[in-house]
Amino acid sequence: MDRSSHDTAPEAALVVSTWLPEEFADEFALWCDAHHRGLLTVPGVRRARRFEVRSGSSSDSPDILVTYELDDASITSSTLWRERGMAHGPLPTEIAERLRSEVRPMGMAAAFPSRWWPPLAADLLDVFTVNGSTRVDALVDAVDLLAPDDDRIVTLRILRDTSETALVLIDHRAEEGRDTIDLLTDASGAHRSRWTVVFDESADGGEPTDA
Repeated sequence: MDRSSHDTAPEAALVVSTWLPEEFADEFALWCDAHHRGLLTVPGVRRARRFEVRSGSSSDSPDILVTYELDDASITSSTLWRERGMAHGPLPTEIAERLRSEVRPMGMAAAFPSRWWPPLAADLLDVFTVNGSTRVDALVDAVDLLAPDDDRIVTLRILRDTSETALVLIDHRAEEGRDTIDLLTDASGAHRSRWTVVFDESADGGEPTDA
């Protein structure tokens, strides 16, 4: 896979987990599409993705996951972020009253391959949570041991917040990379979920390639 680029990779991300009754899914998706595209016009916002859950190991797994790739997490507290995100209108009241969300600004702790930007397309995203600084540090070190020519995984990233918690995001195609994903998951004993991509656009208006 050709990942050659002089562009620097985003160093932060905003991860939004959302719980919403299924009957509002279609209307919420339309609102989200416009919301994402508005935020992609903010300088420093590099990519927006939205996923629908396929499976989760928790009884309270979110229904929808949104990730924004950012140059800096502080972008999300700017006036421009708020203005561009609401430029198309507020979230409909009937949805806002039933929606529950968790917003987490995070920094990039490790990535495989190291030159993963610009991104390549992937059908699925596996996410698992690792708790405890010792486990997180060990997982970051383990990324360096992955074979550089292992193309079963499109991208693996470890995002870390100010607590002792990390999210591991593994982009892959169909069942490719299952062995590596299962190994990492079993080793960490972490909560795991699998997601299908429903929105993926970058600030330049393009979509990831299938190189």
